[in-house]
Amino acid sequence: MSGDSRVNATIAEFLLHQASDAKELAQRAKLLAALTQLPPQRRNELAEAVDMVCRSIAAHGGKLIGRGTPPVVLEGDWAWQTVGVLSFPSMEAAEGFWHSSEYAEVKKLREGNSQFQVVLAPATG
Repeated sequence: MSGDSRVNATIAEFLLHQASDAKELAQRAKLLAALTQLPPQRRNELAEAVDMVCRSIAAHGGKLIGRGTPPVVLEGDWAWQTVGVLSFPSMEAAEGFWHSSEYAEVKKLREGNSQFQVVLAPATG
């Protein structure tokens, strides 16, 4: 194979890899959860559920990619004291986590004890 052919093959391989990465990224989803602090008496209870949440996130292909307590507010008003960002392989996987029986147990622990706002969005390339 000539030098030009090797370079062209390398460029083609790189472009195919980039296209594959872009397709995978386009299918991914991000879940953003913003919350107020739990009352001190409930924090320990919820802390015990962290392992359950982590297992459920992983079971749905997700991972924690960002967390801030408190988050850095760059613009506007922000009433939330904590923010978490999760990444999932797809919108369906993220919704599967959110509606899972494992996570439903955790939701019960925080009901009436803190305020949550959660959004789910597809990732963009």
